Amino acid sequence: MTGSLLALLIVLAAPESVSDLRAVLRKHEKDPYEQFARVRAIRSLGRLGTPESTQALESCLEDPFAHVRDEAVSGLIQLKRADAKERAKSLEMLGDYLNRRRNPETRRHLSTALGLIGDPAALPALLKALKREKDEQVGEAIVLALVRLNDESCVGELATKARVSKILRAACIRGLGNFSGGGEVVLAYRDDPSDAVRAALIDALVERGRPILPDLDSESRFGPLAGIALADALPRHRDASLARRRAAILLRHDSWRVRAAAIAGVVAMRDPTLLEDLVETLAGEGRLRHDAWVALRSLTGRNLPPDPEQWRALLPLRELPGVDADAVGAATEKTTSAYFGLPVYSNRIAFVFDVSGSMRDDRKIELARERFADTVKTLAPEQRYDLFVYRYLLDYPPRPRLERAFGKLVSGKAESTTKWLSKQEAKGGGAIYDALVAAMDDPEVDTIYLLSDGVPSYGSVARDFRVLQEVSRHNRWRRVVIHTILLGSKGTDRKFMASLAAATGGRAVDADGRSLG
Repeated sequence: MTGSLLALLIVLAAPESVSDLRAVLRKHEKDPYEQFARVRAIRSLGRLGTPESTQALESCLEDPFAHVRDEAVSGLIQLKRADAKERAKSLEMLGDYLNRRRNPETRRHLSTALGLIGDPAALPALLKALKREKDEQVGEAIVLALVRLNDESCVGELATKARVSKILRAACIRGLGNFSGGGEVVLAYRDDPSDAVRAALIDALVERGRPILPDLDSESRFGPLAGIALADALPRHRDASLARRRAAILLRHDSWRVRAAAIAGVVAMRDPTLLEDLVETLAGEGRLRHDAWVALRSLTGRNLPPDPEQWRALLPLRELPGVDADAVGAATEKTTSAYFGLPVYSNRIAFVFDVSGSMRDDRKIELARERFADTVKTLAPEQRYDLFVYRYLLDYPPRPRLERAFGKLVSGKAESTTKWLSKQEAKGGGAIYDALVAAMDDPEVDTIYLLSDGVPSYGSVARDFRVLQEVSRHNRWRRVVIHTILLGSKGTDRKFMASLAAATGGRAVDADGRSLG
């Protein structure tokens, strides 16, 4: 089939073209250099919205190429726009697949698609799948799909699964919080020792607008997950004095992730009595010190430097003026290091590089190496870092792999780090999501600098809107700030990189350090 014929099929998107689009998928299945033709065919199938096209898309969920599987999910989601009669047939088919497929990833993809389609007709199949599911990630996807369908009839099955499955208990409790009939059910788990369950219980109680029980947040009884859930709940507390006590405890938690969440929670609370606790956080180091400083400026409207003594002299304040940080000028804290104009405040950094083939164009990869070499030489001894590259080489079968310069955060390795990066060739496809998740999952990393020339084309999550959704979901428990540097000028790339940074509290700039916002 010629490229022009494929383009015509995409424009016409007629039901009779399904067999031809299937032929495109089969023809190029093992050719890594023709995967874009397959992507175009999948997107065309998604626009058809027929049982025949649905069947073709479902078969792609077990494709060897991860980006093809992700494209198939996006294609299935388009069923929400299909004719009601055709959609009903397709949903019955997908529900049957969900309960017959052995591959956990396929079941997870099907659950995600059914939830995002949002048709209540999928409810019986999802409830049947939940009853038998034993995989944690698949179970979480099923629960999220049930929440999106918003049908109270699933409360009983969620309650039963929470009781009989330790693996899926937290997911089911969090799901129950979204239903009026689940509020009382979740209280049965108030004494559960699991950090994940306690976090889910806090989320459920907040969702139902119920007070968080005092024994759920005693200093000795919550771990990092419950701490983050409590911090996120601070602005929604009905009891202001209790919220203040909890905030003060959370700002001193052992986990930096909890402290980061608590700073954000205090900003949302806008309580002047907590300014002193934020000032104490200024005595720390790295990114959290910077976070606390930005919070103080945002709450008070004062453009003081990050000096605890100067801020203490300002206190106490009886009320807050409500001036945002932008109104008092840009951050002026001096740093010895900057990367493409972005100050490097953190002491625990991941530099993530896009080394796809397009980075060969316009000396992008050379610019990335040069700027990094300039930056790494200026990092302070206490600033530790590592470099991450996720390679999706154009092979069949595909062999994606993560590469790190050191495998842990290090300092004082400017020469060896620069040498390692100089050996990284620009080739293959871009897989931003997988590289970000790898960096976010390092328990020490609190800040990521992502350098790329735009929207990814490969990886386990490749569509731009799906990358944003999944990074945001993953980062709730990570609290990593992602700064993005775009080496390109396309509008879609600018929007994607700006949105990715904004979703995590980071900044987005171009090669000249100009804001993408």
